[in-house]
Amino acid sequence: MRLRLQCDGGSRGNPGRAGAGSTLSDAGAVIHGAGEEIAARWEFIASATNNVAEYRGLINGLELAKEVGERRGVAPADVAVDVFMDSKLIVEQMNGRWKIKHPDMKPLAAEAKKLQGQLASVSFTWVPRAQNKRADELANRAMDDGESGQWFSQDVVSEQGAETERQGAGTEPQNTDAQPQETSPDEHDAQAMAVSRTRFVFVACGTTTKEPPAGGLTPRAQRSVEYLASRGRVDAVYPVGKSARKAAQEMTDQMGRFAQHSSLRSEAPQLKECADLERKSSTKIEAAMGSIEEKLPGKTIALVGHPDALARLIGWVLGSVRTASSRIYLDDGSLSIAEWMRGKDTTPMLRRLNDVHHLR
Repeated sequence: MRLRLQCDGGSRGNPGRAGAGSTLSDAGAVIHGAGEEIAARWEFIASATNNVAEYRGLINGLELAKEVGERRGVAPADVAVDVFMDSKLIVEQMNGRWKIKHPDMKPLAAEAKKLQGQLASVSFTWVPRAQNKRADELANRAMDDGESGQWFSQDVVSEQGAETERQGAGTEPQNTDAQPQETSPDEHDAQAMAVSRTRFVFVACGTTTKEPPAGGLTPRAQRSVEYLASRGRVDAVYPVGKSARKAAQEMTDQMGRFAQHSSLRSEAPQLKECADLERKSSTKIEAAMGSIEEKLPGKTIALVGHPDALARLIGWVLGSVRTASSRIYLDDGSLSIAEWMRGKDTTPMLRRLNDVHHLR
């Protein structure tokens, strides 16, 4: 069995908050143009350098390749892995052309070499960053959420079940109390969020001098929707104001199309509307947001609208619609996130403001 591994890592501070991402696909399918992801792993690291995070992505990916092989009934010695990374340093070090001098990297390189020796073969190829987007996205997901996780496509999960059934024929079932492996990033998110944590994603559409265009999403907002769709994390979309209805409809349609051909989620987000969201009154905003939270507890809700309208909602999150909102600037296409942990506290918390890293 031959697998294609793409891995990446990054650090915000170098050293600083870091993350690693690894994604696997069948090498043969990639050659024939059908290289769909079969497994992914992302790791949050509290503090690390870029190079350490890159090595973690490689190690996680090789471990993941072994696990996919085991799920398919293939021994590690029969699994070949083609590794693609945008870190020339690590590619050259693993190919033996550059020496490993940094003390923090030596044990990581040794661990990667150990995993390499357990597999049939491992090749290393450098690729430009533009060709390594999925791994980069997983690394950023780990940094954004401060959480680690993994995912397997349904066919890999099914193959494991079939193999277990074949091996267990005529015998008593074993380890019936074991927890099932998660099967999608969304299920991982649901477990991490718990039922009481509702997430609001504010998608800014337009500039501070113009209302959202009548045609719908701006080009930058369009890119933000594509980013959210690739992460499969939106359950409902609300327009904030009448002028945002077209943009909200376009977002819902686009994420619906993505859902039809993606294994990340099986349903498109619902398009909804709440008139009081665009009101300036703090009382009405609180009532409207509370109503949404009660209807969709534990879900992820996108609120699409003009930056000024979203600033009022974020101002309410911060405790003052009038004062705080006047001091908030939102770029076109930016993403902001607030969470409402109803079971723990009735006060919403702002987790991210004016994030545009996905637009760079």
